[in-house]
Amino acid sequence: MEPSDERQAKFHVIANPPKWAFTDSYVDTHLRHWDILEGSKLCRFRFDKRYHKLAAEEFLVDFFNDETVQETFKVMTEQKEWVSPGRVTGVECEVVPADVTSLEFFDRLSECEPPIVRLQ
Repeated sequence: MEPSDERQAKFHVIANPPKWAFTDSYVDTHLRHWDILEGSKLCRFRFDKRYHKLAAEEFLVDFFNDETVQETFKVMTEQKEWVSPGRVTGVECEVVPADVTSLEFFDRLSECEPPIVRLQ
């Protein structure tokens, strides 16, 4: 590993997300189906470190602990307030093959225990 790769990635906000992101009828239908439209916000970032799929957990910890991400990326509390996620010490992730195109992947959000989203 190169010495420059040992530091944490630095993330930078990319302004002006595409306007269609939440207004496209296909996307809107599915976000409503999984009841995640109300608590969703779109943020885009770029980072300055080489990404390798075998280092996904390190990438995610760097992402969630980055100062810019902490200031920009918010999570919704049960009281429906947007707050910073706070310090992350570890993550669990699963690499999704790039050829997965089915939206059934998101059904996991309501099938896990406890559910990440609630169906109405």
